Amino acid sequence: VRDGIKFHDGTPLDGAAVAYNLNTCRMSPLTGPALSHISDVTSDGQSVTISYTFPEALGPASLNSSTQCGFMFSPTWLQTLASNPLLNDEQRAAATGNPTALVGVGAFTFERYTPGNGNSFIATRNADYWRGENGITGEELPYLDEIEFVVSVDIQGRSNGLKGGQFDIIHTSNADEIKKYEDNENYVLLQANDYGETSMYMLNAAQGTNPYLGTLRGDPELAMDPLGMNSVNPMIHLSCRKAAAHSVDTQRLADERGAGIVKPANGPFPPGSMGYLEDTGYPKFDIAMARAEMEQCKIDSGQDPVTVGVTIGQDPFSAETADLVVSMMDDAFGEDISVVVTPIEQGQLIGLALAGAYHVMGWRNFGGIDPSELWYWWSAYTASPVNPTVPELALNFGRFIDPEMETAMQGVRFNPDPAVRKASAEEVSRLFGKNVWNLWTTWTLWGLISSPRVMDITTFTTPEGTMTAPVVAGKHSVQQIWCQDGNCQG
Repeated sequence: VRDGIKFHDGTPLDGAAVAYNLNTCRMSPLTGPALSHISDVTSDGQSVTISYTFPEALGPASLNSSTQCGFMFSPTWLQTLASNPLLNDEQRAAATGNPTALVGVGAFTFERYTPGNGNSFIATRNADYWRGENGITGEELPYLDEIEFVVSVDIQGRSNGLKGGQFDIIHTSNADEIKKYEDNENYVLLQANDYGETSMYMLNAAQGTNPYLGTLRGDPELAMDPLGMNSVNPMIHLSCRKAAAHSVDTQRLADERGAGIVKPANGPFPPGSMGYLEDTGYPKFDIAMARAEMEQCKIDSGQDPVTVGVTIGQDPFSAETADLVVSMMDDAFGEDISVVVTPIEQGQLIGLALAGAYHVMGWRNFGGIDPSELWYWWSAYTASPVNPTVPELALNFGRFIDPEMETAMQGVRFNPDPAVRKASAEEVSRLFGKNVWNLWTTWTLWGLISSPRVMDITTFTTPEGTMTAPVVAGKHSVQQIWCQDGNCQG
């Protein structure tokens, strides 16, 4: 660990601080299962030693993925949080810290946060940033005095905010809105799909037992749906999943909902990624095949008509997309199917996904530089039961148990041979096609649209001058951004 870096509260970033962060993640009921392959974390001075039960191909680099465990927070602050799993009961009772008032090592320090649509997170320039004029590298980062992240769920309102000067940069994965800016010389448009996500309708497959997680808990027969909450979900049956997949014309979705600038998806890995296959075996649009599978679906589910509940975000774009998908299913199945769409506030979607309180959900996920970063989204070890009487959160939102997937991901994660890792990732794609664990729609395209006065949105380098990945799943660094003449609007 670089010497001389401090957290915003003055606590040093040393080996002990890194170990405390990692052990907090290891003991967390949410992120802990994703780090179950780490047997121990110790420190000595500025050094940290991570012991693995299996040799991980990427080593600590995998911590920088979506578990968030690669981000460092002040141990002093973490010890004030009642949710800290390292605290004992007495310490937890006395913990009064604010979990939203983050204390890290970054270029901006927490100012205030108000959750909800239309509200924002505000951070101010960290004068003691380790890459600043008072830091250890002698640079002058960050360049901005303040940065405000505004929650603006409706894309039209977001776009109008940019045009009206309320926003300096907007992010969107709505391809039809991105298309409008392709020839607009008044704004700068950056399009990014490298290391991108896949858009989908996520399926809750919780059923049967989970011997993988169960063995860790001393209960090899761990029931995934002990109260039968998900038993009425037809998507636990492969025939129903295949029927739904065959009924959706993803090319039409790409054309009508993606302005023709996105591509139909057939798996979790977009073109250019390790594991991408032109043909994954995922069911193609075929009405005759859809109807044949639906006949088996009615038998397997015991339903006629088959009732499907779909949860989506409470925004016009999601609603219109769902309407198109439902119309395709209605055209294919007629009175054999009944689809009930429930829009909810966007911020509530993640809670329902974590708890498994849904049947089908409009979703976007799986962005990452390397497939090994994604294993916990698909592993039985991170698929906890659906049980509201003993609420548990799962990173495997679909809660599917796939032994072949476990084997394939072991090849991705633990084998140092690039050829074996590539072949294993491709097998992951085939297994998603074979078992239809999700209903894929399109590869996600992100648009970063800004005032022309905003500079260097994606040109971020390490202190040594190495260029970092410009955009990963719509995310980018902000400490390098500056505005012409110090004025972002002109």
